[in-house]
Amino acid sequence: MKLYGTVRSPYVRKAMIAAIEAGVDDEVEMIAPAENVWVGDGDAELSAANPLGKVPVLTTREGFSLIDSAVICEYLASIAPEKFAQPADAAERWEMANFQSLAQGAMDAMVAMAAESNIRPEGYGWPDWAARQRVKISRVLERFETLFAGSPPENLTLGLVTLGSALGYLEQRLGDKTWRANCPVLARWFDEFQRRPSMTSTMPAPLPPPDQDPRRG
Repeated sequence: MKLYGTVRSPYVRKAMIAAIEAGVDDEVEMIAPAENVWVGDGDAELSAANPLGKVPVLTTREGFSLIDSAVICEYLASIAPEKFAQPADAAERWEMANFQSLAQGAMDAMVAMAAESNIRPEGYGWPDWAARQRVKISRVLERFETLFAGSPPENLTLGLVTLGSALGYLEQRLGDKTWRANCPVLARWFDEFQRRPSMTSTMPAPLPPPDQDPRRG
């Protein structure tokens, strides 16, 4: 299998975490696209696998391409379903799906914030838009704080994989740990979750200083 992208992307990291947890990471070859793919210049191999030119993309065991991190994670989990919790009750399954969507939405807002602060050329940012994303993130994390207050989940789910990747991005990419003050239960869960081998082995390397980052300017 081939996974296009790098773990600097929380979406790609999420997929790689799922592969490790499923026990199939030794089958996955990670392929980094061209550095300029973010500006739409394209990467021939990536674009052939995904016309949208976005990562992650997974070429599966069967040889077809999957182009969305949620779909990719579902595929990887299907290889080793015993590794991920799958409630039999229909209502619990919908709750689990909603949990994953909330975590994914928070991740989307974090990436939007990063684009405003770190990628757009100077003078082209939209501070109000970034502030709106921060409000979304805060509300979602507060919801998880409430959900975890009674009893943090014990069994691994793709929702937890998504949440762990999102919180990692928030702290490592955006340098934001202020959320911990309002969400102490969630923070304790994350501290424990990020000790998992799947998290430690996919920790992104530190980013270069802004004036040395090729994505700026």
